[in-house]
Amino acid sequence: MKALRFHAAKDLRLEDIPEPPAPGPGQVLIRNRYVGICGTDLHEYAHGPIFIPTAPHPYTGAVAPQVLGHEFGGEVLAVGEGVSKVAPGDRVSVQPLIMPRGGEKARGLAGQAVATAGEIATRLGLPSAPSEAEALAGIALCQMITPGLPVVYGSFMTNLDLQSGATVFGSPESQLTLLALAQLARRYQLPFRSGGTFTSAKLSDAQAGYEATQVMSATAMGQVNFVLHAAGWLESGLAAGYEKFILDCEVLGMVHAWARGIDLSDEAFALDALEEVPPGGHFLGTDHTMRNFRTAFYRGEMFDYNAYEQWLINGGLDARQRANARWKAQLAAYEAPPLDPSIDVQLQEFMRARKRELGFEA
Repeated sequence: MKALRFHAAKDLRLEDIPEPPAPGPGQVLIRNRYVGICGTDLHEYAHGPIFIPTAPHPYTGAVAPQVLGHEFGGEVLAVGEGVSKVAPGDRVSVQPLIMPRGGEKARGLAGQAVATAGEIATRLGLPSAPSEAEALAGIALCQMITPGLPVVYGSFMTNLDLQSGATVFGSPESQLTLLALAQLARRYQLPFRSGGTFTSAKLSDAQAGYEATQVMSATAMGQVNFVLHAAGWLESGLAAGYEKFILDCEVLGMVHAWARGIDLSDEAFALDALEEVPPGGHFLGTDHTMRNFRTAFYRGEMFDYNAYEQWLINGGLDARQRANARWKAQLAAYEAPPLDPSIDVQLQEFMRARKRELGFEA
């Protein structure tokens, strides 16, 4: 059958490759119908090989040339022994966040592909709800090994874009699921890990801001206890952006202020200021204003609150330009903590050795 294979940067070739074998135990044979070209594929094409090994991979044996396209969906043709959750004729998508287990099997830019049953993300047209069972199974296993072991209930779910096969980060469906899972975590009386400033955007643009803020709002309303990906996330997790990181920190500051709720203390009611200012007066010079004007409201350092004329005088910069200047200044002022030079040499050699072992370096 025909397949599009990567040989080197900007070197893709349409070639004949063998038909996939009958599925073995735990495997599924799929006729490909739709293939998504994700950021990883584009990076490999433009600058590769990056993840594609140039020497046989020590685990899978895979080596270039490789068939691209790990985000795909199609129709199940046959299933191997032990596969029960899908059957021939089912329309399925393959989980793009789970890497294929060897060679050129689970790749979309070919007529057919073999995937493991665990790589099947969802049976299209039916609800997918493995997340809850997986989290509870892991927690139960921990308790069987070490009874009473402290655990965090971690869960995240999002949807696929059924036009491209790519995962969608920042969708309203993922936020609804987050809130439902947070309720389950409270039912189990376990701390909950989820949420973050997720986005599918490739730049720190309006889409990135909208999606990240939406997810963080649901994270705060769900009272998530542990947020790992709180700043910098771009391109569905395939990239991180310095400007995004700086701007996300501003969003986190706003969420913190919002989560504190309304202050109902005597100081917040400012009754002394109301008594002090006569009708027709103003509050700018009262003792209460002097005590609180620095902390009364959240003020984002990367956001502009000036009048248009003052904004122009200050350079007319947008938020991303201000964030760009901020991270560059912070990196320029950074001082690395002291490290014994001999330890640094050992760490560098260890990293180089591991890269060679994993096939990332010749």
